Amino acid sequence: MAGTPIGFAAVKAADALGTVFNALGQGAAATTIAIDNTEATIGSAAFDTAMLWLTFAALTAGTGSQYMTAVALPSFDGTDYDPAFVNGLTLYPIENSSTKPINPGASYSVIKIPLYIPPTLFKIALLNNFGFNLPATVTASLYRMRGQAG
Repeated sequence: MAGTPIGFAAVKAADALGTVFNALGQGAAATTIAIDNTEATIGSAAFDTAMLWLTFAALTAGTGSQYMTAVALPSFDGTDYDPAFVNGLTLYPIENSSTKPINPGASYSVIKIPLYIPPTLFKIALLNNFGFNLPATVTASLYRMRGQAG
C-alpha cells in the first residue's frame, strides 16, 4: 500500500500479523497477536480505522453466500479481549466488525477488509466462510489510518 489513501491524514506502516490465518479451515475462526494502538505507544493520537490485507496464492471461492468477517477485539485491561466469538465461530454484532462479501466462483489472491479499531490493545479475529480452507501460506497485514484529511 503506497502513500496515504485519499481522505486520510496519516497511515502507519503495515503491522505484520503472523501466520495464524495459514490454512484456516472453512467455517473456522482465529485471532492475531495483540496490536498496541494506544496513544502512549504511538506517540500521537490513536489510529481509528484500519484495512486488513490477506494475501495468498490464487483461490477460487465456493458457490453460495460466501464471506469473510473480521473483528477488532479490544482489551481495556491489557489482558482480556472482548469475546466476539462463541465456541470460536459465532459473531456478536459489535460495531468494530466488518463482513466482506465474496463473489461465488471468483478468483482471489488479495482480500481487503476495512475495520474501525479501538484506541487500546486489540486483536483481530477472522471468520473464514470463503467456501474452502485458506491456502497454507496467508500473509496478513494491517494498515492503520487516522482521521479524515481536512
